[in-house]
Amino acid sequence: KIGIKKNGRVVKPLGYNAETRAPVDIPTLKPEELECGTHQYDKETQSIIFVMKGPDCDLRVHQQDTIEVSMRLEFTVEEFWNKSGPTAFVDRLAGVLGINPARIVVVDVRSGSTIVDFFITEDDDTTEDDA
Repeated sequence: KIGIKKNGRVVKPLGYNAETRAPVDIPTLKPEELECGTHQYDKETQSIIFVMKGPDCDLRVHQQDTIEVSMRLEFTVEEFWNKSGPTAFVDRLAGVLGINPARIVVVDVRSGSTIVDFFITEDDDTTEDDA
């Protein structure tokens, strides 16, 4: 998978919006919500969209080791969202795996019981979220 580094620090990609129950989509964001390095991964096309904005926007595209997972849960999508959706899912999964929750990014939630697609990034303690 491809990742983005801003000023030498890994920038976590956009994930799911718990309010809209949909992936955050760069074209739907307002200009003031877009920062240098904001990016998203499109699972279907296996492509990355990223924002370069401002004179000090020093971005580096790098290869990142990841594990991509599709997990079926034994409850409905509505129950998933009623239990805090991706936030609770990521926190619980990170606790079980003993890793930083910033390494887990949910890229899709869909029906069929509940299927959650996500990836786990390599261990890199220079993540923007940790700054």
